[in-house]
Amino acid sequence: MGEVLMMKPTPTWEDLRDEYSKLEQMGWQAVLQGRRVGDVLTALREQCTDQKEFVQRVGQAIGIGKSHAFNLMGIAANWPLMEQHHPEGIRAALALIPRKKPTPAAPAYRRSRNVLLEEQLGRKYRTVTNLVKKNPDVFRDQPTVFTDEGAALAFVEWVKEQLDIEEKQPTREELNATQQRKLDIAWRAQKKQLDREYEAAVEREVAKRTESYKEHWRKLQDEAKEREAQLSAAMATVESFMSESEYRLLLNCLHPDRAPEERRERFATAFNIVRRLEAHVNRSLPLAVLRERGWTR
Repeated sequence: MGEVLMMKPTPTWEDLRDEYSKLEQMGWQAVLQGRRVGDVLTALREQCTDQKEFVQRVGQAIGIGKSHAFNLMGIAANWPLMEQHHPEGIRAALALIPRKKPTPAAPAYRRSRNVLLEEQLGRKYRTVTNLVKKNPDVFRDQPTVFTDEGAALAFVEWVKEQLDIEEKQPTREELNATQQRKLDIAWRAQKKQLDREYEAAVEREVAKRTESYKEHWRKLQDEAKEREAQLSAAMATVESFMSESEYRLLLNCLHPDRAPEERRERFATAFNIVRRLEAHVNRSLPLAVLRERGWTR
C-alpha cells in the first residue's frame, strides 16, 4: 500500500515553505515530499481567484516559477504511477508523467473556384462554361478562392441546381414542329421588344444631346446679338461724330492761306492734324456711306 500523507485541512503559505524546504534535502523521499508539496499547491490554487494570483503567491512563498509548481502538482496528480516505478528523484518522477501531445490544428480550408467545382461536379464540370455565360453577375460576385467551406458548398449546391434546370430544358432538336414554331415566334417577339427598347434609348440620348447643343447655340446667338448691339451703338456714335460738310468747314477754316502771316505755322499744324483725322475717324462706316459722303471712291 502507498504511504498515507497527512495534510492540514486548510494549509497556509507558511506550510508550503516548510514542505518545500524538506523537498530539497531528499532522494525518493524527495518524490514523496514532492507529492506533499504538490497536494499543498493544488489546495492553495483553489483559494486563489485566478492563475495569475496563484503563480505570483507561489513565487513570493517559495521562489519557484509556474512550470516547477505545476510539475509538482503533476507528481501529486499521477501518484499511482510514481508508486509503481518508485523513481529516484524529482527529475525521474517528472519523466514518468505522460505528456499530452498538442492536437494539430485543422488545415485551413482553401479551394479555388475551378478546383472546387471540378471536385464536386465531376463530368458535369464541362457544362459550367455555359452557366457562367448566362449568369455572369453571380459568378463575378463569388470569390475566385474560397476560404469558407460552408460558403463554398452552398455555391456548389446552387451550381448543381442550375445545371439540373439546364438539363431539363429540351434542346431545339428535341422540339416538334409546333413547339419550334412557337419558340421562333416567341424569339422574334422578344427580339422586336429589345429592338424597340434599344431604339427608344437611342432616341432619348439623341434628344438629350440635341437639346444640349441647342442650348449651346442659343447661348452663342445671345452673345452675338449682344456684341452686334454694342458695335451698332459704337457705329452710331462714329456716324454722329461729324458730317462731311462739317469736316469740310473745319478743314477750310484751318487752311494756312486764310491765316495771318504770324499764325500760318500754327494753322498749318492744325490743318494737317485734321487731315489725318480723315483717314481714321470713319473707318467703321459702311463703304456705301463713305462713298455717299465723298470720303472714298
